[in-house]
Amino acid sequence: MTKKGFRFLSTARTMFRTILSQSGLLVRRVGLLLIFISLMTAIEVLTSSHIGWIRNTGIFMNFINAGFIVWYLMLLAKIYLWAPYEARHGRQAPRLFVNLVNILVVFMVLAFMTTVILDKDFGAIFAGLSFLGAGIALALQTPILDTFSGGVIDIERPMRLNDWIKIDGYSGKVVALNWRSTVIQNLDGYTHIPNAKFSTHTLTNYSTPNKNFLAHLIVSLDYHISIPRAQRILLSAVLSVPDVKDGSSATAFADKTTPGGIDYIVRFHVQDLARAPYVRHEVYSAIMTHLAVYGLSVSEGMGGYTLTQAPTLAEPFLTERPLQEALKSASLFHCLSKAQMTLLVNNVQASFINNGETVIAQGSKGDSMFVIEEGTVEVCINMSGKKDPVRVAILGPGACFGEMSLLTGEKRTATVRAMTSLRLIEIKKKALQPILQASPALLPKMAKVISQRQKINEEKKEKVVENTEMRQAPKKKTLLESMKEFFAVDDA
Repeated sequence: MTKKGFRFLSTARTMFRTILSQSGLLVRRVGLLLIFISLMTAIEVLTSSHIGWIRNTGIFMNFINAGFIVWYLMLLAKIYLWAPYEARHGRQAPRLFVNLVNILVVFMVLAFMTTVILDKDFGAIFAGLSFLGAGIALALQTPILDTFSGGVIDIERPMRLNDWIKIDGYSGKVVALNWRSTVIQNLDGYTHIPNAKFSTHTLTNYSTPNKNFLAHLIVSLDYHISIPRAQRILLSAVLSVPDVKDGSSATAFADKTTPGGIDYIVRFHVQDLARAPYVRHEVYSAIMTHLAVYGLSVSEGMGGYTLTQAPTLAEPFLTERPLQEALKSASLFHCLSKAQMTLLVNNVQASFINNGETVIAQGSKGDSMFVIEEGTVEVCINMSGKKDPVRVAILGPGACFGEMSLLTGEKRTATVRAMTSLRLIEIKKKALQPILQASPALLPKMAKVISQRQKINEEKKEKVVENTEMRQAPKKKTLLESMKEFFAVDDA
């Protein structure tokens, strides 16, 4: 094998490696064509067949050089055009425009070779190609429009993969962004939307500026339920659903009056839009459950307007549950007899707390506990090393808090803040002390309930804060001994 033959083979091998590692699909095809030409040239040299005219014209070497020029110009475009773009925008350059530039480079090199090296009139060739291109463009105008719209989408990025969008009546999650179409997934399956639609229709992206999706539903309640009370019940129901994201941002407000009652719009955030129908179902179920607790239900249309007598403002508790019924939900008082419960109810009072107000503050003194009749609260604790309080629990209707202060006089161990407007029942020491002094046997039963609740609460706190700091140090006195001392009970 001659030195010239080795040189051709070496050139072909180098071009093959370079093209496969640096170039796109189009350039690979052109490169493979040039490699084929160089290999044929090598064969001609090795076999000395027609070697004379090869040496005279050098046309094959010109094609090889043209291939190197194409590759080099594309490499310069990658270094000085696409690499800065990717560094500035933090994403890959649009494939459509990269390939268009590559095609333009190949076209320019071919034009140069045709005009300068082959001494042909490129203008005539270009005119013929122009007519051919115009015909192709007219025949394929829809695919071309889709393709260029895909390039614009790739640059502007109005949506990204896994975003939830709505356009032209279609909605779903974006699972693929192609040149000609965008694929979304919804409950019906996969829908391919031509990219041209994004240039002519309004696009709604539910995933920006954040991933929380706002859902809503409409509930109609009877006129005799006051609007503040309706808001408390509806929001408490929403906050009791685990799948509701950031429940503190949920809202409920009266929208309009109807023949059957008042329509309320309930809004809440859902983290995964695909689960929105199921979360709405859970919220509806929670609302029905909360209404049933108070003996209420959604209103029914009467087929016409009805006139009812409005409740007087002087009796704010006219439509509320009796206090005795509300206190039955507190497990601490299950051990009380009917007479003892009646005596307790006669010495407690209900009060209203506005949304956002602090009911009790961590570290403050107190000798009372609270039962939530309507509404929802959040329980937060202050921790060293953290600027903001840490939420450890959310409590709804029927829950109680502040038992340790009522039974032992200890300082408040957490801050409780209203997430909705509240109707609370406060039980103070002076209301419970006569009952315990008359029946000391109640103390061990209450101590058992509180001990169980303390254990559960501590486990919840440790899971939330993941810090052994929350574990209470051993106390010198037992809970029962502290209760006896606080209520001045000699024996149990």
